[in-house]
Amino acid sequence: MKRLASPEPHPVTVHQVHEQIRFLNQYGSVYLWSHLLAAIFFATVSLIAHSEYVLLIGIWFVAIVAANTMRWMLDLEFKPSYNYASYQMDTLLNRHIMYTTLISTLWGVTGLVLFSNLISVQAVHVVILALVTLVSLPLFMVTRTYRYIQVAILLLPIVLNLSVVGVPEQSALAVVVVMLGIATLALAQVMEKLLTQMGDLQQNLLEQTNKDPTTSIPNRRYFEQALKVEWQRAARSGDAIALLMLDIDHFRLFNDMQGQESGDHCLKTIAQELRKVAKRTSDVVVRYGGDEFAVLLPSTHIDDATLLAERMRTAIEDLQISHAADQFERYITVSIGVSFCYPTPTRSNEQQNSTDMLYPAVLINAVERALYKAKRGTRNVVVKEFCGDEAISRAAMHVDQLQAAKTA
Repeated sequence: MKRLASPEPHPVTVHQVHEQIRFLNQYGSVYLWSHLLAAIFFATVSLIAHSEYVLLIGIWFVAIVAANTMRWMLDLEFKPSYNYASYQMDTLLNRHIMYTTLISTLWGVTGLVLFSNLISVQAVHVVILALVTLVSLPLFMVTRTYRYIQVAILLLPIVLNLSVVGVPEQSALAVVVVMLGIATLALAQVMEKLLTQMGDLQQNLLEQTNKDPTTSIPNRRYFEQALKVEWQRAARSGDAIALLMLDIDHFRLFNDMQGQESGDHCLKTIAQELRKVAKRTSDVVVRYGGDEFAVLLPSTHIDDATLLAERMRTAIEDLQISHAADQFERYITVSIGVSFCYPTPTRSNEQQNSTDMLYPAVLINAVERALYKAKRGTRNVVVKEFCGDEAISRAAMHVDQLQAAKTA
């Protein structure tokens, strides 16, 4: 059976988008109330100056409140602790852009349909648009093109109207608005550079935290994060997920006889060989701890995982790393446990935290049992054990019991 390539990127590749959405989510209530207060103030000033526009102002006010409320409800839907797939991140980001563009359009329209001939009202109008522009600045950081479009939508209509009047005071206001737009874009560019530098620094720190210093491959911490993400992804798509666990045979004795430096070199060599065999970008090879390695295989069935494990076992044996212990194999070998299962979808957001830990543990327990059997036997073998729907069902029942106990 052919092993399917995962179309989605690695968990780390969506991290920055996730953080961006999380920031917008935290900023949502400030954005909502700032716009509502600005809309109330602008509507009040407009009604005082032009009471005949009461219907038009009322329609605009209801539209701006509705648009901001819908965007705020979008923020409420976002769960910061949930590991979203890349397409879900793109969807959330696009919805943010859509609602923000709608809100900017409604504010920009005021420069055309609610434009006043009174210089005092025009000044207030410019100040309100300036505040709205500044409040929206974090949202302009999504993309550079989007930033220019949003500023143009907000400020260009009133600039055109002020320029058409031709009176020096209005022309001066038009110049002020243009300068405001330029300053906003310049500030956004500076913020973008700072955020990019901070993001690169954070990414470097994250990579160092998730990397094993001896083998330069991901460590157990990274494996646990990747397993959680791949489990949720497999639950959504209905794909299988396989896991290999490898243990170097008699490595402690090898380390004692040949020294720490030789032991570290052996670990590095094996890690590089495992990465050569696991060629897909979605495959995750990690140092699980000590002389153990784990290989996470998304969209992979048990037979394909077993064949891959056998290729790994053979490749490491073919390295001919001398063991120098007469009572064991002449060369370094590995024992490998293999298991796989079909993850069960999480049925509610309340179950998320429990299933993140419980369900993947079923797969880990199964592969550890398989590895234990391999180590107890002749070693230098591949042993597989099915995770099984029964184990998943027992885990699901346990989660249901926990939820029932909380609500009782």
